[in-house]
Parts: sequence; structure tokens; C-alpha cells
Amino acid sequence: YNYLSDVPGSVCKRNIPDEEYREILQQTDLLVLPLLDSTSVTTVNESLACGVPVLTNVGGISDYLNEDCAMQFPVGDVDAMAHAAIDLLRDDATRQRMSQAARTQGLALHWPNSARQMRAVYDSLQ
Repeated sequence: YNYLSDVPGSVCKRNIPDEEYREILQQTDLLVLPLLDSTSVTTVNESLACGVPVLTNVGGISDYLNEDCAMQFPVGDVDAMAHAAIDLLRDDATRQRMSQAARTQGLALHWPNSARQMRAVYDSLQ
């Protein structure tokens, strides 16, 4: 955690209030989230809700993402993820399209929608 505070342009925070966290996400250009494995990652859902495109690794979280709002890479392909992040930070138009798609995806994953979908699955099993 502390080594990141020495990287120019980075800001490290922890234990911040929810309101500040949401404000930070709303001002974020990209979520770059390298993972070895995943199931559900709340940070991804929160980022999508705030319109933040996601760059991450293929895994369980792939069920929440699509190519309009996210880019996914094989685990360990650090170079491809880093190059994609740099490219997106230089390409405002693509990043803005992905941001709009992220917000749309975030709304689709909103808890009431997820609950309805889950209920439909359980109802179909009866």
C-alpha cells in the first residue's frame, strides 16, 4: 500500500467515508483491476454505477461486464492491460463511449434488477 504513495500522480486513501468514495469514483477515468481470480467484486459494480470503464482479467467477474464497458485480459498479461490503459487515457472519445456504456451496465446490475432476475431463476425451479 505505502509504495504507491511515491508514484507521481497517485493518491492513496483508505478508510474513507462512502460519500467521499463515491465522489472519487465519479471523477475516475478508468478502473484498472488486475486479478488472479475473481467471483463478484463490489468495486467493479460501484465503478460501473459511476460510469467508470473497467480493465481487468478474465474470470468470474466477466459475467458482470461486456465489451462496451470493459476490456478483459488473460491473467498475467500485464503488458496488454497497461498498454490498453495508456491508450484509453489518450483516447477521450473511446473512453467516453465506454463510460456511457459502463453507466448503462451499472444500471442493469442495480440491486432491484438483480433481485428480480434472481427471483425469476428461483421461480423457474419450482
